[in-house]
Amino acid sequence: MGLGPRGSTLVYHRYADAFAHHSTTLQLIARGAPLIYAPFNPVVTWSITKGGSTRGGQSVSEMAKGANGIGHFPEYLVGTNNQSVPPYKDHLEAAKQYQSAIMFLNYRGKELADEIIQCCASGLSVALGNSTAVSGSTVDSNGIKIAVLRGSWAHATHFTAYRIVKGTEYIGWINSHGARYKTSDEGEPADMCWMNRSLVEQFIATASGYGSPYAVIPESVTKKDTSLYVKHSIPFPTIWRS
Repeated sequence: MGLGPRGSTLVYHRYADAFAHHSTTLQLIARGAPLIYAPFNPVVTWSITKGGSTRGGQSVSEMAKGANGIGHFPEYLVGTNNQSVPPYKDHLEAAKQYQSAIMFLNYRGKELADEIIQCCASGLSVALGNSTAVSGSTVDSNGIKIAVLRGSWAHATHFTAYRIVKGTEYIGWINSHGARYKTSDEGEPADMCWMNRSLVEQFIATASGYGSPYAVIPESVTKKDTSLYVKHSIPFPTIWRS
């Protein structure tokens, strides 16, 4: 797919694109697609897009271009050390089996929030850069662990998954900073929070300065049995609220 405008501001965009690929792949597998999940070492594609450097940040659009043209490097080929660039040149063709089709989103403000929420509701994940930070989590009146927005950063993360609880829409937000956001009584991962529409709108208010957020449509190696049975929805764990 065509690439949008170059991001005007650099972000620390090593993981968000690869993790958005992971999230969508896993949702497709849950719906019955015959894909094979392979964890990536994001440092390789990230470094290639920077001419071999491992310093500083990278624009959202350049990482999208790398995911689209270079692909991603599975850990089983290049290892798990993401602090330095492992030998990868023998695996360039293999990485192309894990490319991302990129769909840049068009609007700002409430319209952009609508697009992101609609992508998540459709099973796609959205990568983006922004400067509005998530400082922690809290539990809202519906009992859902939601993000607390406070402070600033120049960072890239991604949205994935969709749910409605007591009439309120939520989408999942995932960061690469580890288990910083605790785990609620629903047992979700501690590296993620949920955001309702109001939080999404606040979080993305600074995103346009970093280049267009984009939906990730993943390519993956497939199983030999390529029969496809697509489920209309993925059942949530029974302890999750609805």
